[in-house]
Order: sequence, then structure tokens, then C-alpha cells
Amino acid sequence: MELQIHLGEFQKRGLHLAAISYDPPQVLAAFAARRGITFPLLSDADSRVIRAFGIFNETIPATSSAHGVPHPGIYVLDSAGKVTAKYFEDNYAERVTASDILVRQFGALPAPAAAPAETKRLRLTPSVSGRTAVGGQKLALILDIQIKSGLHITAPPRWEMPPTPAVTAVAWPTPKTLHIKSLGEDLPVYEKRLKLIREVTVPSDESLRTATDSRGVMTLNGTFRYQACDAKTCYPPESVPVQFQIQVLRHDTQRVSPPQSPPPARTTPPPPPPGL
Repeated sequence: MELQIHLGEFQKRGLHLAAISYDPPQVLAAFAARRGITFPLLSDADSRVIRAFGIFNETIPATSSAHGVPHPGIYVLDSAGKVTAKYFEDNYAERVTASDILVRQFGALPAPAAAPAETKRLRLTPSVSGRTAVGGQKLALILDIQIKSGLHITAPPRWEMPPTPAVTAVAWPTPKTLHIKSLGEDLPVYEKRLKLIREVTVPSDESLRTATDSRGVMTLNGTFRYQACDAKTCYPPESVPVQFQIQVLRHDTQRVSPPQSPPPARTTPPPPPPGL
């Protein structure tokens, strides 16, 4: 389970994890044992808490075994129990990942997805918040750009990716304003270090064949285009190719049935009294 994989990263930041489900305790205990879950799994078998939070899925008919499920999502609470952030999707099949939250909200920087690319002007390291995912999960694609001393790049540069609704637009940090005396103008620039983030939604099981190779790996190629300048010179624009790879896994659909009630004890009539 993806939350379990990143449990240590949350704990480093003083955060604790718990998950709530409409499943009975026996089912949750069996699931935790099978998947090695070590954080609390809380049973809300009558969906009372789920309803109180206003996330009860009203579209599931009462006749369905899934009746009682919530709309999937994640709440982030502070030490006083106040909700500081929440992550929910309109489409139930799409889920934000713990690794995505670690990057976007808590500034985590995962291990590089490929070797850094170095030019005369900068060093660019691509990374992805999670190396594996299942269909519908959202991951963060990151470019960590170190601009060499004495240089700046004009804002905004361009991070080009294949046009697809699965990849969101870049979240651009606020640039610094640099006054150019010779031109009498103010120029938005980035200096020293620039961290860019955009999200990708892993395709659903139905479209995996076209999105992944024979190993189940989804490869995303892009290009970072920029122009670097120093105090005297603006150098020709440059382009750096970037690549991200994600191992796409199948959903775990195995469920554990709640234990059946034991059959009632069988009784036998007492033996007749002696002599009858």
C-alpha cells in the first residue's frame, strides 16, 4: 500500500497516518496482515464518521456490497486536529498519492529519476514522486534546476511535455525582478535554484496497452527550454531533454470476506432415566 511505503517520510516530518474504512475490524486486520500495514486502520462499519464528514458515496445502491464507502480522499490535520489540507478528486477512479502530497505540501525531493543533465549554464535533475503506481493515481514530476553562479534565466522558461490531459500545467514559482540599467527595464528572472512541479495521472487499466511498454513501464519525455544571461551577456537559448519512467502496477482487487458466524451448537436430548 502506497501510504505504508512512505510512512517513514511522514514520520520524519512529525506526521502520523491513519486510514478509515467501512469494513469491519476483522477484514481490516486480515488486510493489514496480508499487506504489512503498520499504521492504524479504523473501522467505521456503520459509516457514521464517513457521513459526519460529508463524504458518504450516495451513488452506491443499498443492495451493493460497496454501500457505505466514502468518496476517496486524504485529510491533513495539525496537532490540534484542525484540517489544514484535503485532497479529493471528482472522479472516484483517480487518487492523489502520498508521495505527491509529500512533494507538493511538504517540500520532499525524491531520488533522481535519471542522471542529472549539466550544461554550461545549469544543472538539471528530473525526479518523480513515486517510481510505481496503479491506474488513476497522481504523481508529481519534478525538475530541480541549479543555475550556475553569476547567471540567471529569464522567466518563465518552458517545460514542454506531450499534449495530454493526464499532465497538468507547471506550477511556476514567483520570479525575482531584476532591474536592467542599460535598458531601463525590470526583467523577471530566476537565480540560483528553481524547483518546478507538475502532476501526471497514471492511465487506467483500460488504456495501459498504449501508455506502457511490454514491461508495464510508462515513459514520459519532455524538453526544458531556457535562456541564460549574466550581467553583460544573454546567451543563445538552450534545450535540455528530460525523461520520467513509472512502473505501472495492476490494482490489488483481492478482498477478505468477513468471518462467518459459527453454526449454533448442536444439542442432544438427555438419555432416558434407567428402567424406562
